[in-house]
This record gives sequence, C-alpha cells and structure tokens, in this order.
Amino acid sequence: MNKKKKNTQEATIKLKHLFASAALGAGGYAAGMFGLGPVSFGAGGLAPAILATTGAALPPLWWLLSTLPPKPIKEYFPGISLLFNVQSDRLKPATMPIWQRLLCLSLVAGAGLNAALPDLNNHILGNESGPVVVAFDNGSFVADDWSARKAQIDELINSAESQNRQIVFVPAADFVTDGKIQHYEMMDASRARTALLEIAPRSWPVNHDALLPGLQVLKSEITGNASVFWLNNGLESNSPDFVNMLQDLGPLTVITESDSTGPHLLSKSSNSGSKLTIRVQRPEIGETYSLTLTASNEQGQPLLQEDAIFEADKTEAEVIFDIPAELRAQIARVSIDGEKTAGAVVLLDDNWRQRSVGLIETGVSEGLLDGSNFVAKAINPFTDLHAGSVSSILNLPLSVIVQTDETVLTQQERADIKTWVEAGGTYLRFAGPRLAAQPNDDLLPVEIRKGTRSTNGSLAGNGEGKIAAFSEQSPFHGLAIPESVQVNQIVLTNPSPDLNEYIWASLEDGTPLVTAKQEGEGWVVLVHTTANMDWANLPLSGEFFLQMMRAIVSHSQGTVSENQINRNLPALTSLDAEGHLERAPGQARPLTQAVLESGRMDATYRPGYYGDQSTRLARNVSDSVDSFNALGTLPEGINQTAYKDEGSDIDYGAWLLTFGFLALMADMAVRLRQNSGSSSTGNERQRAKPTTAKTNTPSGKTL
Repeated sequence: MNKKKKNTQEATIKLKHLFASAALGAGGYAAGMFGLGPVSFGAGGLAPAILATTGAALPPLWWLLSTLPPKPIKEYFPGISLLFNVQSDRLKPATMPIWQRLLCLSLVAGAGLNAALPDLNNHILGNESGPVVVAFDNGSFVADDWSARKAQIDELINSAESQNRQIVFVPAADFVTDGKIQHYEMMDASRARTALLEIAPRSWPVNHDALLPGLQVLKSEITGNASVFWLNNGLESNSPDFVNMLQDLGPLTVITESDSTGPHLLSKSSNSGSKLTIRVQRPEIGETYSLTLTASNEQGQPLLQEDAIFEADKTEAEVIFDIPAELRAQIARVSIDGEKTAGAVVLLDDNWRQRSVGLIETGVSEGLLDGSNFVAKAINPFTDLHAGSVSSILNLPLSVIVQTDETVLTQQERADIKTWVEAGGTYLRFAGPRLAAQPNDDLLPVEIRKGTRSTNGSLAGNGEGKIAAFSEQSPFHGLAIPESVQVNQIVLTNPSPDLNEYIWASLEDGTPLVTAKQEGEGWVVLVHTTANMDWANLPLSGEFFLQMMRAIVSHSQGTVSENQINRNLPALTSLDAEGHLERAPGQARPLTQAVLESGRMDATYRPGYYGDQSTRLARNVSDSVDSFNALGTLPEGINQTAYKDEGSDIDYGAWLLTFGFLALMADMAVRLRQNSGSSSTGNERQRAKPTTAKTNTPSGKTL
C-alpha cells in the first residue's frame, strides 16, 4: 500500500511539472507574440518560439535540481566496520533549497529573455495596424547630431519589428524633382536597417512641399492607420499641408530638439570699405550666449575671429570683421566654431571680397563738380580705392583703373595701361569734351565719331535720353532704372556689323551708352557720357549709379554679380552636410538666372561655388531660406516629444545576462562552501575513529 501511494504521489508530481511546463511555454509564446504591457521583444517572429522554449524548460530544470543525489561524505575506511553502516532502505534525494534552485534557473531565464530582445519603449507605437512611417528632416542643420537621429530611427525599427509591422522612410531632403513623384517603399526591419545605413544628412534645406505628391500616393497604399513619426530639425516647416498629410496617415508624434539654442544660420549682410558684416540667426529667443566666428582662406587656415553675442530678447546678431588690406583677397569663408552644419558656413566669392581700384588723377581738380570726385564717392564704399598718377597706381595690385575725361595720358602711359589690361585688368573710361574732340584712341572698345550728339532730354515728353532696359548679356541686367535718370549728351559710335556684341547699356532709341570689349585677359569699358553733371544726371542717381559701378568692378577678373548670369554656370565645388567643400557630384547641374531668382536649392543645385576657374559665384544655404523660426505650436492631437539624451538607451538583455551570470556565481560559491563543510565533517569523523576496530568473534577474542 505504501508503495502504491508513493507511485501515485510521484505520478502526481510529474503531472504537475508537465502542466507547469505547458503553462509556462504557452505564456512565453503569448508574451513573445503580444508583449507584456509596455515590454515588447525585438526578435520579431523568433520571440514567441524563444520565450515558449524558455518557459517550457524551467519546470523540468526545477524537477532535475530537486532530485539531485545526496552530497558525498568523506569517511574513514575502517574495513569490516563498513558493514555496520550499510543501509538497506531506499535513499531519498537531497532536497536543494528553493532559493538555490532559483539561482540556478536565473541564468537560463535570463539567456532566454535576452535572446528575445526585450524593449520597454514599444508603447510609443500605439495599437495601429498599419506601417510605421518615419519622416525625418535630413537637411542643412542636422549633421551635428545625426547619430542621435539614427539611434532614434533604429529604436523605431526595433519596435516595429517586435510587432511584425512594416517601416516607411520619408527623408525630407531626398525628394525627386522635375515632376517625378517620390515612391516611398514599405520595408521589413532587415531592409529598413540596410536603408538606414544609406541615408545621410544633406547640405541643402528640406522642402516639405515637394514630399506631398509622394505622401498622397503612400496614403492610397496604406491599409488601416499608420503610426507616424516626424523627426523635426527644430524649425518650422512653412508647410501646414505637410503636417496635415502626416496626420491623415495616422496618429502623429513629432520628435524635436531639446536644446534651446538650436541650429544657427549664417548669411552675408554687407561689405563696406574694409569691414565685412555677417548676420547670425537662431530660431528663437533664449538665454544670452556667444558664438565664435572664424574667417578662413580656401585652404581652411583661420585668418580672423570675432564673437557673435545673442541678447536674451534677440534672434539675430551681427559680427563685423575689420579686414586688413593684406588679407582681403584671401578670405574665402566664415564659419561658426564647433558647429558642423552647412547652414553654419557662408562662402565668399569675388563679389564679396574687397577689390582694389585705381583712380587716375592729374592734380588739377574742379572740386565737387570734378568727375573723379563723383566716381570716388560711388565706388569707395565697396572698394579699396587708390588715387594717383598712372605710374604710382600701376605698382599696386589693382582690379580696375578708372579714367575720367579731365585726365590726359601720355603715349607711354597708354602703352603701360594697355599692357596691364591684356594681363587681366579692367580699364573703365568716361567720355567728355576731350574724347569727343580727339576720338582716335587705341584704348577704346569701339570706334568713336568726332563730336557729340544732344538728346534734347530737357524737352519733356519726347522720350529721348532715357536708358533702355538692360539685356540678359549685360552685367547691369536686373538693375532697376529710375525714371529720373536723364542723359542729355553723348558720344556716338561708328556703325559696325558686330556693334551689338559690345553694348552693355543703351538709350531707348538704341544709342550705345556703355560699351565694352575684351582685350587679352582684361576688359576695356567706355561710358559714353561724362562722370559729372555736364552731360547727364547719372552721377546724382544715388544707388543706381553705385550699382552700375559695383557691377563693372564685380565683372573685373571674371567675377559675376548675383543679380545677373549671362550664361549657365557649371558647379565647381559643393558644400557637404558638415560645411566642407568637395568636388561637385555628377548630378549637379549648371546654375541659371531663373534658378538663382527662384532660390531653388536641392540635390541638383547644391550650395557651393558655380562658374569656372576665372568666374565664380557662391551660393549659400541662407540664399534659399526665407524664414528661420523655431517649430511653433502644433495642431491638436499631435504628440510632441524630444530626442533621447545620449546614453539613455538601456540594454535590458545585457542586464538580464549579467544578473543570470551573477546568480550562477553565487550558486557556485554556495556549493563550494557546502562541499567544504562536508569535507570538514568527514575529517572530524576520521579523527574521531579509533585506530583499531574491536569485533567480538564467536570465541570471544578481540581481533
């Protein structure tokens, strides 16, 4: 009866272990499939199998640990006395304490949970059934913290994988232009991780409006609601349609910068005399702080440094570089120290470098009414002006030499100037009575008739004496002509079949006003009226006359003005996302006047230098940014959070393995202590045994 009862108890225990194994296996499978509250598992389809196997294995291991044989005891071998210790009863297994069994099982449980890749952030996805859509701003202002954004995207991939959901990437700077609609691919987690390796920050600003056609197509392909995330660059999108479209896809979470300073934007402000002014912008007002700006040459060597100080209630700061004459031609860029983004760099071309101009003077002056006085006032604000004789100014590194009609040159001086022009200089000359009386001059772009022509501009209503609109081939193209400008007298050119090739400006009746011709590497330019008020009121037109002079000076040495492009300018070098110049890629297209006026900047028209080795125009990120404001209040129903701090990710699997390993070490230490105790007990027993054993024999003698 006792034996039957014992067998029944053993069968009951086995059934209990079997049911426990099945229950834990089923629970593990359910946990891997649906998660445990906020905890999900990133092993995807393998998580249910891993956790089911782990759960089912725990009860057999528990039973195995509870049926271990008794611990061996070291005994003194007394020979025949062993027979007295022989036990005929069945031995019972030693019972391991529950706490020790738990230590042994912890390593197995920790390894199983780690293999299932636990994730405590899965709740951010919600309960939607559609894909996980991740839109992210990868434009001009994110290269500094791109690693944090990649970590955020990788976490979203893991969470999507734990729910067996597809992922869609919407990079805001990588859109297809020219009427092609970007198709956004639905990917599994493995494909998404590969695609993430190929995505990089860009140097051009994002264009959310360009994403709308592709998002509309994506909406038609999604079944159910998606979980939508927008990794914002801290700036407003200027596209409410973009936000609305993301909301139409499903519940939207906006992840944005937690840093109150945000990105910064550099732009050119002014260039007057020896001073270069740079404007620094931040997205929103905040605490007072300063940034260091460095002006460097094309090789990246720093030349000058100044601090930009933001006041608490200001979003802009101006930095003024007082540039020594010997450094003006070397400065190629200004950047913010420690900020590696394309928006924190402003490139300077020859239009923004200080030009050296020589004004020929004879020592005879008519005071304020002298032509050289009007010219000097017009060009002095944006040039390094030197006035003197031909011999003195030719010793200087000049870009332009200006001669008014009051100046008379010797034959040798003409020859010296001609040699200088052929070497690359620009010679600007104004007409007047002296030139009209002696037009036979070899320093002219076209042949001049003797005498002048009066336009009768003083007679109201006849329309003569007005300047015609500038052609696209003219350096003056794009300048607005004031109605008040009037030319009353002018020197005429001899008719020529190719005369139109040399005309930069003309009157409304077609009479040439400014002509120019290339001589060698340089240019000869003639203004067919005087530099003073004798023949025209042009010198008193203020900003218009200054802009004309600036355009001529900018044209010297092959430079090009931003308000005109006579031809398509190929891309020379481009800015990368961190603000470094690199060779322009093959997909970069030549810059046109239409693109320049539209402010378009993307993968085909990147920030950088355009032109050739003699003609360069700089395009900066600020040229295409209309507003630079922080992300404002979002519509209702949008969840807004910040990027996680660096190092905030916790590897729960590693902690589980560490805990299991420590538990195993603790169990081994307990076992060693127990075995040591058993050995000590055996030794004590050995010492307690007599050296001889007495056994009663049948004869009564002692053996």
